Amino acid sequence: MNKKDIENEIKERLEWEEKNKCRDCDTRVNGCGSKNGNFNSSYMLKDDLWREIIANEDESRKGQLCIICAQLRAGRKFVPEDFRDVPLNLRPNGMMTLLFPREFKDHLAAFVGE
Repeated sequence: MNKKDIENEIKERLEWEEKNKCRDCDTRVNGCGSKNGNFNSSYMLKDDLWREIIANEDESRKGQLCIICAQLRAGRKFVPEDFRDVPLNLRPNGMMTLLFPREFKDHLAAFVGE
């Protein structure tokens, strides 16, 4: 690797890090590849709720929020119905298993018919 390649790689990494920070608290929000099951994991809310809470000062809807800041912006704790039924939320160590372990287990049992 030459110096220019290294500089480009560092620049891309810094841009990625900035893009994956919570807009409110600057905590890094882990992507869908995170397998460590922490509360900085990515998640997907239903569109109407997301549009309501992501409205930024600059009127853009870009960016991410950690789960705590998202709930603070919403002014309430989330319930299972606030989340989209997508693999990101439903995977092991996903947000549904972290926030609602009993509900997730019941949902999964109903899905597989046990």
